[in-house]
Amino acid sequence: MLYPIGQPFVYRSNSRNKLRPFTCRLLLPSHLILIVALFLFPLFRFLFLEKYDLPFTNPDQSIPLSSDIQFLLEPQEPICSNETNFLIMIVSRPTESRLRQTIRESWGNLKNYDKRKTRILFLMGVEQSNFQASLSLLSENELHNDIVLTDIHENYYNLSMKTFALLQYKHHRCPRAKCLVKSDSDNVMNIQNFEKLCESTGEKSRVMGRCDVSRRVMRRGSKWAVPLHVYPFSKYPQYCSTGIYLFTGSQTASLITQATKNAIFFQSSNMRMLSEDVLFTGIFAEMAGVERENLQGFSFFDRPSYDCVNGSYLSYSLHMNRRKEPLHYWKRLRLFEGKTC
Repeated sequence: MLYPIGQPFVYRSNSRNKLRPFTCRLLLPSHLILIVALFLFPLFRFLFLEKYDLPFTNPDQSIPLSSDIQFLLEPQEPICSNETNFLIMIVSRPTESRLRQTIRESWGNLKNYDKRKTRILFLMGVEQSNFQASLSLLSENELHNDIVLTDIHENYYNLSMKTFALLQYKHHRCPRAKCLVKSDSDNVMNIQNFEKLCESTGEKSRVMGRCDVSRRVMRRGSKWAVPLHVYPFSKYPQYCSTGIYLFTGSQTASLITQATKNAIFFQSSNMRMLSEDVLFTGIFAEMAGVERENLQGFSFFDRPSYDCVNGSYLSYSLHMNRRKEPLHYWKRLRLFEGKTC
């Protein structure tokens, strides 16, 4: 039994009817070893134990794809009018019907933005293993008129294809809109702050968001690891993360779409499996000459990150890490909004 250092343990001896003091001295070296082991084990596990079945091949499997994405289902009415200035496209899956409805009832509710100038759409691919989920989108779109279904197969390593699809969709269906937000479905947005940000920017092509993330290329121990033969450089170009970012300038989507076509994206299955934010806000944005601008107020976590603007707190988005409850996090996102900083 162990006792606190320096605390005497007093016990009564059965052989002698008197008290005998006994001090239990802990072995400090053993505790130091334990502390060091607890510190080093996660590093050891990261380097040697955790193995991810990365999908990259060597040599690259050249599986050409057509850049002509097919849109199988769209809103029935025109997507954008001459007044539409801001398009929000949320990357979803057919099986996330409940999450989409909660978004419509919380931060994506019509009362939270100017519906004359702003449009929200959900973009997704086809669930090969759950055709019924894709089929149910017909009635959902009839009711809400905000579904864009592509012919892309739902898969983690097809996320880059979905980002390309939303850029292409904006280019063809909403070319005059000055701003485009790409958001994952597990993000929560303060749309009014995005609208103000869009209004304050000119026509200069930029990507705005959390663009100060580490550019180091991970080589092992992570689902984001990339082999040397796929990307030979030690760092990526500056890119924007957190699953949500803003393209400003009406031509930006077209510029990045063209850069994607000029790269080997549609010829290389390995390149298509790189992280979509690295590709479209980093590599392809760099090729297109599109600047990246870092902003505070985009949070990686389920607690808000704030910027201080004109003496008041301002936030743009947070990430629902633990549970997908948009209403709960929508309230949390606005907790300090507008208060003095």
